[in-house]
Order: sequence, then structure tokens, then C-alpha cells
Amino acid sequence: MFTLADTPVKFVGLLVLFLFTAIWSGVELGRRQTGRQRLSNLLHLAMSLVMLAMVAQPTWHALLRTIGMPALLGFFGIAAAWFVFLAVDAARLGRRRSALHFVGHAAMFGAMAWHLAGMAIKMPHKGPGMKDWMMAESAVGGSLWTVALVGVPFMTYLLVSSVYDLAAAFRGTPRSASHRGAGERLSRPDAEASGSLLVVAERVVATAAAPEERPSDGLLHEHVAECGAQEGAGAARVARLAGFAMNFGMFWMSTGLMVPLLPFFALLSF
Repeated sequence: MFTLADTPVKFVGLLVLFLFTAIWSGVELGRRQTGRQRLSNLLHLAMSLVMLAMVAQPTWHALLRTIGMPALLGFFGIAAAWFVFLAVDAARLGRRRSALHFVGHAAMFGAMAWHLAGMAIKMPHKGPGMKDWMMAESAVGGSLWTVALVGVPFMTYLLVSSVYDLAAAFRGTPRSASHRGAGERLSRPDAEASGSLLVVAERVVATAAAPEERPSDGLLHEHVAECGAQEGAGAARVARLAGFAMNFGMFWMSTGLMVPLLPFFALLSF
């Protein structure tokens, strides 16, 4: 993966981002929530911990020895399918914004599964001949080129979502967060939706962030509805920053997989 000697900025930066998201997901689990919300928070915590382990080679290799790549791929594939199910269920009930939020979750976990699949393709070829293999498979139609092509929508989602969350964190407190009193709870079962959405169009992101529907985007943060106005404002901002950390961290970590299609992405490894 990454080392402090070869890629010091990326190594430290990813550790900080994913440690932040792991802590935030842990905080979320300690709040009152429904079974669906708890499961969604557990999935986000698991993804944060896996990404944290992926930064350094010793922890990543230990994780692979303990769990294995097939199990990791299956886990994140099932997690993405879970959020697809929630999106379909919300759409069936006419909850369009909630459906879009769940699409965002599915895209995030789909991006994680894509990243792991790309790594799985490269793993068997590690050794003296790996450089030649990578050059051959990076050509148009090769396996690494195909991985990069498949990753375009995922990387687009991660980048646009991270920029959107970061801008929202400093733009001000969402109206609904500042107007909720202590002890007030979201009454709809779709309240566990969170995270920025897969941005194929800017309208999707704007819909996901509509303040009248949810207090903020980012990771799961229903707790904003349970906080007082001042506390909720700060919590909403932290939730936005956590969303940025998750999405941008995944984007930054995955840039190497895009080099066969977009060679200038190699400049992001430093």
C-alpha cells in the first residue's frame, strides 16, 4: 500500500482522514437509533476500519491473512446491495430524497468494492515480472485499463461528494439543524439515510442536501435532530467534515488505480 518513506504526505493524510471517520462512526453508534440506523452505522464503521488498515502494508497484510480478499469483497458487495434495497424501498414509498441518500450510500460501498477488486487483480502478479505485466495490462483493453474505466463513475462520485461536503461544512449550518430543539427526533423511518450522493448530475447532490429533508449530509448523523440548536449546528458541521474525510480519502487512496486511463493521476502519489 503506502509507506512513510515513499509517500509521506499520502500516508499521513490517509491515516488522519480514516481515523477521523472511524472515530465519528463510533460516536454515531453510541446514539439512540433504530435497527436500520445501527446496521448502517456499523457498516460505515467497518469501512472506516478497513480503509484505515489498508494504508500501511503491515496492517493490510494482517487483515488479508485474517479475513481474506474474497470475504472483504463479498462483505462490501452485500453492503452496497443493502443500501440499494433501502433506496428501492424508499422510492417505493415515495420518499425521493431518502432514496437518493441511499443511492449515495450504495455508491460509496460500491466504490470500496471496486477498489478491492482492482487490488485483487494485481495481487497475483506481485514479483519480478509485475512491472512488465502492469505495462501490458495498462494498454487499452487490458485488465488494469478496464478497472480504471469502471472506476470513472465511482471516482466522480467520491470527488464531487467530498468537495460538496467540504463546502457545505464551511458554508453555514443547515436550516433544519439550527431550528431543531433538544430531544426532537426525525419521525420518518428513512431518517437513517446519510452521506453525499453519487453525482451523475449536480441536481442529485443538491437534492440530497436539501435542508428541509435532512439536517446535513456526510456520514450517518441522525443525532443532529436530538441535539439542541447550538450543539446541532456544531454536530452538523462535523458530520459534513466526516463525509468529506470518507469520500476524499477513498478518492485519494484510489488514484493509483486510475493511472492506466488517466496517467496524470500518478502525480497524486507523493
